[in-house]
Amino acid sequence: MAAEVFEESLNPFLPKILTTLQKKLKEATANMHTAISDTLGHIVLHIVDKIEDEDEKVEMLQTCLRVPFGLLEKSPNKVVQAGASLTLSKAIQSSPEDVLSGILGDIIDRLLSCITSV
Repeated sequence: MAAEVFEESLNPFLPKILTTLQKKLKEATANMHTAISDTLGHIVLHIVDKIEDEDEKVEMLQTCLRVPFGLLEKSPNKVVQAGASLTLSKAIQSSPEDVLSGILGDIIDRLLSCITSV
């Protein structure tokens, strides 16, 4: 909700918000995963899409995707990985197409890396 109302004004607080989401994903049960993924999806939809500069959009999206990717790559806990997967999926679905198409190769490479490391 805050992302929808404040949009770009939340940019300075994004690192703190993402840290909190990461912490919640690590400690959350499967019941919380949908709420956490929806939150990151709304952040991407209402903040990243409103940024005018294309390079800044790409940087902001990559920052948002760092949280789920980090947990997918490093957490041994399958419940945490499931939450990270759901969160990553929602963030990608909410991403602006123009920005997503520019980093799609990197996303696919990281996903393949996660799959092959299992």
